[in-house]
Formats: sequence, C-alpha cells, structure tokens
Amino acid sequence: MSHGDYESSTGDQPPYDEPPGYDTAEPPEVRRGLPWERRDELGPAPAIIQTISQVLSSPSRAFADMKVDGGWGEPLGFAVLVGSVSSWIGQAWIMLLNSSMAGLAGFSAEEVAAENARAIISAFATPFLICILTVVLAGITHLLLILFGGAPRPYETTFRVFCYTASVGAVNVIPFCGLFIGIVWAWVVRIIGLREAHPVPTGRAAAAVLVPLLLWCFCIMVAALLFAGVAGLAMGNL
Repeated sequence: MSHGDYESSTGDQPPYDEPPGYDTAEPPEVRRGLPWERRDELGPAPAIIQTISQVLSSPSRAFADMKVDGGWGEPLGFAVLVGSVSSWIGQAWIMLLNSSMAGLAGFSAEEVAAENARAIISAFATPFLICILTVVLAGITHLLLILFGGAPRPYETTFRVFCYTASVGAVNVIPFCGLFIGIVWAWVVRIIGLREAHPVPTGRAAAAVLVPLLLWCFCIMVAALLFAGVAGLAMGNL
C-alpha cells in the first residue's frame, strides 16, 4: 500500500520508511582537544602555556576535552618538550642547593663541580628517558586497567594521558619543594585523566595507577630489610 492510500481511523500521519543506511544511533562523542592539539590555531607558545594551565588547574575538564586518538607523535612531542625543560629546571635547583650546602656538608669546590658536571651530562639523556618511561608506564597502567575490569578505549588513550601529565612538571619552577609537589600531583592527575579519557570509575583508575607504585615501594622495603639482615649477620661474624 502506498503512503497516499494509507488510511487510519485515528487520524495519524502515514509512516515513512527510513532511507537506506540511516543510523538512529547517537552521534559519536566529539572532543574539542587540548590547546596543544589546536596549536595551529593558537600558536605553539600559547598552546603549551594553556595546556599546562588547564592540566594543573582543572585536570577533569582538560582530560574530558583531550582527544583520545589521532596519533602518537603529537602527545609524545609535548611530553618530551615540557618534561625535559621541567626536569632541567628541577635539576638546576638541586645543583644550586648542592653548591650552597657544600661547605656545611664538607665537600670541596672541586667535588661539587664534578657532581654538577655529571648532572649536566646526564641531562642530555632526559628526552630519551622520558620517551621510554612514558611508553613503559602507560603500557603497565593500561594492562592493569584491563586486568581490573577492562579499558573502554585502546592503549593510545592511556598513552596520551601520560604524555599530557608532563604538564605537572611545571611546578619545578618552585624552588626545591616543587619536585616533591610535582611527583605527588602527577599521580593524582593520571588518575583523573584515565577516569575522564577512557572513561572508567575512579577506583579502577586509582588502582591501575597506584598498584605499580605500591609494588615498587614494597620491593624497596624488602630489599632494605634483606640488606639490613645481611649486614647484621656480617657484623655478628666479626
């Protein structure tokens, strides 16, 4: 029966067939992207500053806006750039502290200079270490997410969260204590980032992020106890 011949005692309008290929599902989520992901529009320097500001001040909103895919080089480039500069600033504060405290600690000027020289040389390896640590830590965390109930999105999403968490390194500009503040805040930001980017429950994100840290602390504690035990046995045999 054609639509023109359709008759209804209720007066309803005739039904219309959906066109072929019509999808009634909800449209996919559209993410605006972090400023770094829109640096062609904003410019490189403002994009870096705004990304750092958003991740530090409002990580929930930042990672809810972050694109969950789109390539590996863009987020890794941000992590290497911001992470390296932040690490060098933190190291500069440590070198300054070592130099100022050398006399009290009984170190000579030559010893302090040698230590600072080693720190400068090691700084050249920082970008490579950031690449390796980001890939490895994100991989371990993603496996734990799957183990604890599943990760809705692929490894790339977890990797991007870890890359943009490098923004927290900006607190290294705070003399001496910035390094410690950044370490703690980075763990918090990773949990929030995973929760918003995948998304997953906060408990699952926290477990995936903190379990490796707890295992690392446990291993250090066991190693310290073993070392103390061996040292005690050695002293007893003297």
